[in-house]
Amino acid sequence: MSAGHPDAPLYPVHRVWEEARLVTQRENNLEASRALVLQMTVLSVLTGSKDAQSAFKDMIEGLKDDD
Repeated sequence: MSAGHPDAPLYPVHRVWEEARLVTQRENNLEASRALVLQMTVLSVLTGSKDAQSAFKDMIEGLKDDD
């Protein structure tokens, strides 16, 4: 229900399992994205590399893109 399904108690069991799988998949993808952002942040700070900083900036811009 916390993932936007206030009527989940009324769903058939098979639908609840499918929705739970989708929520888990979405949350795992979010955590993977956060890990990537953290890794690129550390890399760009520690190396001071212009390429790393540029890649970090491009990644952040891509995440903010509304398309």
